[in-house]
Amino acid sequence: MTSGAPRPPASAHPRDVGFIQQPMVGWFEPGQLARTGTRALLAGLFGAYADKREMQAALGGSASQPIAYDEYASGDEIWLDYVADLGDGWDSTYSMAWLLSRPSLTVNVGERVETLPRGRILLFGGDQVYPAAQREDYVNRTVGPYRAALPWVAEPNEPHLFAIPGNHDWYDGLTSFIRLFCQSRWIGGWRTQQARSYFAIRLPHRWWLWGVDIQLESDIDGPQLAYFESVAKTQMQPGDRVIIATAEPAWIAEGNDEAGSAPAEFGPHHNLKLLEEKIIKRYRGTLCAAVAGDLHHYARYEGRGGASQRITSGGGGAFLHGTNTLPKRVTLTEDGARVPYTRAAAYPSAGASRQLLAGNLGFPFKNWKFSAILGAFALLFSWVVESASQRSTGGLMQRLGEIPLSEAGAGFTAWWLALAHSPGGVVLLLVLIGGLVTFCDPGLGGRASGMGRRVAVGLAHGLAQGVLVLVLFWWWSRLNLAGFGFAPTDLPQVILFAIEMVVGGGLLGGFVMGLYLWLTNAWWGFHPTEAFSSLRIADHKNFLRLHINREGRLTIYPIGVTRVARAWRFNVSAKDGASWFEPESGRIDVHLIEPPVEIKA
Repeated sequence: MTSGAPRPPASAHPRDVGFIQQPMVGWFEPGQLARTGTRALLAGLFGAYADKREMQAALGGSASQPIAYDEYASGDEIWLDYVADLGDGWDSTYSMAWLLSRPSLTVNVGERVETLPRGRILLFGGDQVYPAAQREDYVNRTVGPYRAALPWVAEPNEPHLFAIPGNHDWYDGLTSFIRLFCQSRWIGGWRTQQARSYFAIRLPHRWWLWGVDIQLESDIDGPQLAYFESVAKTQMQPGDRVIIATAEPAWIAEGNDEAGSAPAEFGPHHNLKLLEEKIIKRYRGTLCAAVAGDLHHYARYEGRGGASQRITSGGGGAFLHGTNTLPKRVTLTEDGARVPYTRAAAYPSAGASRQLLAGNLGFPFKNWKFSAILGAFALLFSWVVESASQRSTGGLMQRLGEIPLSEAGAGFTAWWLALAHSPGGVVLLLVLIGGLVTFCDPGLGGRASGMGRRVAVGLAHGLAQGVLVLVLFWWWSRLNLAGFGFAPTDLPQVILFAIEMVVGGGLLGGFVMGLYLWLTNAWWGFHPTEAFSSLRIADHKNFLRLHINREGRLTIYPIGVTRVARAWRFNVSAKDGASWFEPESGRIDVHLIEPPVEIKA
């Protein structure tokens, strides 16, 4: 073993490797929904008061803290890696970490084969961990997998690591992020460099990489603006070119021609324009490319004849976002003019995304805990209405047990009379409908139609779930009483009915939820996140490998992974920085999502 290399773990047991391999986050699990909602609410309420960026500026102003990182500018060329939205399930996150740890990757570029060396710099582009910025989540979902992929590299050849925070990193006020990424720590063989949550890196041939922290409110604080202006004023030269990394692809929502653009003075794209027009162009620089995560797919928008690129690359490990709801064109305001940007590439394709979307028909099995909640609601609602009806109509179950299913009018009349005497049942029904109206997310296209479509669609979904409960109550009442000969109060009937409502209500309620997500997303672009987070798709991942060559040309290689590895072999002989876990097959297939994107000097 080379001197200085850490001793590899004795086994794959968590006590030896130091972390626990995690499954994909179940976003529709009731506990997770409650925790996520609570954290988002608290972050929204107190995020502005917990903003640590001004503290960073105060602590990071000494002479020992360089205003920009310029050690990378002296070479003739440089390679950089960009990955965002990582730190989710083990298979997807470690697959990407393993690929990023390789000394090089080989890809086909047309009819030739190119070897792409590992980046001198690795940039984490936001949302380094899911579901929230807790210490154990960082360890198990991010630090552990990346340390296992590249445990050690001998100095001074170690790659450097920079990171910008996303909204999930901000859920604890950025405490864990600062401790992990802003204190010159090692994450495996990568060494962190930055002192703040934002930074400017000088690259060869008068290129710059700016990492921007937009916090939770899509806001760039005053000290951060002053930092970038100081960099531009004191270190940039006229004609310098800038790549901006930000946590959100603001250009998609702000410039969507199909949904209508937000006012220029509001929204996250205003911050991007502020940096470009008030700082970069003021000092005669050029914003050539902006990259972001947040949406977990690859999409590139091209403007000004290819001289300006807007790239979303959020494929570092989190669940897949489809591309079927992306606009074909966005129009951004630049230099006072409206500049069109055309979608030049998307991965996976819109067609493939629509095919994956149909997986929501299996919603009750993929998200069985959420479906169980729907079943429990169906039982509770039935119980409340039946109890009230005992005092008013002699029992709804007894009445429905006598009405054939073919007599729909009589059945729903009986329901109506029972509900009229059950305030608790009416409240539960209104809570169900109101909750699903609130849940309805119109996406980009729906926002152009105002609240009307959102309310109508949410109301239709809520009524569908409500009617389903009514029909199931009638169906089981008829089966148990007329079919099996039970009386409503017989203990076997009570137990059987409870099981029937929970199981039947869960399965069919979950199916209605999945059908709703599938249809509203496919037809109107609703629920771009929920329709795919419900599927927890680990595949179709991506990251960027960037190269500034000796002539000063920037080439962006979008690396795609159609299927991540799911079988891993513990490397019992790992030494000198070799990965602790290897794919069982010995490889993970990569490909270029599209031909390399070139921005010439």
